[in-house]
Amino acid sequence: MQYILFFEDPIQDKFIKDYLSFLKNNKFSRTSILSGPNPNLITTEKIVQKMAFSNQIQQNINGGFRPVIFLNSDFGYRSVKLELEKLKNEYKFDFDLFIFPNNKNDGTIINLLENIVNNEHYHVLKCIEQYFSCVDSLQNSLYCLPAPNAKMISYIEILKNISGTHNVHLRNVNYNQIELWNLNSKYLDPLKNFLNSLV
Repeated sequence: MQYILFFEDPIQDKFIKDYLSFLKNNKFSRTSILSGPNPNLITTEKIVQKMAFSNQIQQNINGGFRPVIFLNSDFGYRSVKLELEKLKNEYKFDFDLFIFPNNKNDGTIINLLENIVNNEHYHVLKCIEQYFSCVDSLQNSLYCLPAPNAKMISYIEILKNISGTHNVHLRNVNYNQIELWNLNSKYLDPLKNFLNSLV
């Protein structure tokens, strides 16, 4: 069977491509980003609407490809899964679904990345989290916490002597760089098992 991978955002796309390379899994040759008004701020409802009426998905199904959809569960794992199951039944789309971070908990690809940082540098991530907590504890409406992506961007920038990356965009990071990431982490087992189950 041929698969096409659909991603909610380019970070997911890049991470999965790098992870598949790490696993030496080359059975997925086609990928696509689900588009919306703002690809980085897509709500689950908009994704469902886009998918339900999307020629892109239907054309790939008609072309013999089975869609594999990757979504964040920042609106709640159960609600995302329920909406996608309704979509599957209502529109007779047949697809496989993985919901970040681990196909069972609420979160995003960012939560997955936080859980697979190289143990040697885990203390750097803890320092960044303390900074976030400190700003949050000030409880001043003038201060805003940085976006969740900022934590991982800071992690990579702090380690730029290792990563060689400047002006970090998470959609361009080398996730195979073992000095930064632990791709053998048990946290990735649900994703690895999901990918391996697609035959």
